[in-house]
Parts: sequence; structure tokens; C-alpha cells
Amino acid sequence: MLAAPAGGQPADERWRELESATARGEDYTIELAAGLWDPTAAISASTEVLGIRGGPIDFNGDLGLRRKRHPGFRLTLKTGRRHKLRASLIPMQYRQQQVLGRRVVFRGTRLDIGLPVASTFRWDAWRFGYELDVATGGRGYLGLILEAKYTHLYTALDSNGTSAFVETRAPIPAIGGIARFYVTRLTPVTVEATGFVLPEDTLDGYHGRYIDLDVYATLNLSRHLGLSVGYRTIDVSYLIDRQTGDYRLGGVYASAALRY
Repeated sequence: MLAAPAGGQPADERWRELESATARGEDYTIELAAGLWDPTAAISASTEVLGIRGGPIDFNGDLGLRRKRHPGFRLTLKTGRRHKLRASLIPMQYRQQQVLGRRVVFRGTRLDIGLPVASTFRWDAWRFGYELDVATGGRGYLGLILEAKYTHLYTALDSNGTSAFVETRAPIPAIGGIARFYVTRLTPVTVEATGFVLPEDTLDGYHGRYIDLDVYATLNLSRHLGLSVGYRTIDVSYLIDRQTGDYRLGGVYASAALRY
């Protein structure tokens, strides 16, 4: 009853301590992350060969593409307090079989109604980039991202011994930003967006769009280990050498990061 009361630490003093300390999830030189992404996919493409143009093929409705999880990998190297080199890969692959409900034309090959078709769609989405954190503090940071997206697309159809495939490789420059806010020293929320747009009237016969948005929350269990849950969308549309494609994928993912 005679003890003197002990006052709590003022809120502004706690924030000053947070700003002066390095957050647990930022104290590293190398970070390696891996996880699983569970997107819903909406994919369509068309081709033209020797003047034979096929209408857009709906991979979901025409070919029976179904939802599938994909692994994802990311490597980050800190070369300084504000400088990071980044590389990531999401290898996506769909294989399915479907009886055609309408006639389709792919690479000049006509496939009629009622034919069984086995199809394969692969998409290796690489990213190589540099991040500059232009504003930093104990509560988080704002950064600028410059990167090259390397996209490898492969589509093949096979029906009764008749097969055709198309393969596209394209390096794509992109620019964007990243914002991270630490709700506590252990739990940051991150928003990251990069993209590139080539309007239709820029180059004759070529146009494209690549938008990548990633929002996630992390729990840093220790300096060396973090667990993340997020939502990511990739929206790609292009016209290259009379080949067109529209690919939209979006869904939740979970990942773990090891740091040193």
C-alpha cells in the first residue's frame, strides 16, 4: 500500500526506441524465401501461321484448365543499408485433357468438335531487380524497384497424333515501388507493385502489359526466420509476331524466409 506507483513508458518514447533500433526482419545480408501460390487463372491465347489465324482459345473453357498450386522462390542480397539485389522465379505448369466443345484453330491446325485434346501450358516467370530504399525508419521504409522480367511461355496441344506448339520468350523492363510498415517490430505489412505498359500505337504489330501486385504480412519469429501470408496478382497481355495472349492469375500464398 505504501509502494510508490510505477508509470508506464510513454507511447512517444516507445516509438523513438523503435525508430532507433533495427527491426528484427531487416537485420540480414542474404534472404532466401520459398512458398506455395494458389492462384485462380484466366488464360486465353491466339496464333497466326501462314495467314491462318485462330480465334482466341479459352484455356479454362475449351481446354479444361483447373486451379493448381505453384512453388515460388525469391533471393534478396543486401549490398548496403538502402540497396538490395533481388531475383525470383515462379515456375507454373498446367496439364489437362478435355473433349472439345467447339472447333479451335491453333498454329494453323484445326481441331474439330468432339476430339479429345491433351494440352500443356508452362510459364516461367523470372524477375531480376534492384531495390533502392529512398526513405527508411524504424517503422518501415519506402523503396524504388527497377527490374527485368524474363517471361518464358510454352503451349502445346495434342489430339489423335496431331500436335502443335508455340513458345515465346520475352525480356520485359519494369519499374515500381515497395512500401513496408512495421505494425510491431515483429510484424511488417508490405505492398509491392511493378509493371510495364507498351501502348498499341507505339510499335506496329506489338503491344503489351505486365502488372505484378503483391501484398503480404510477415511474422518474424527470429532474426533468421520469417513466415508470410499474402495475396498476389499477375496480369499479362501481349501481341508479339501475330501471337496474342491474355493471362490473369491471382490468389493467396504462404512462404517462409531464411536470413543470414
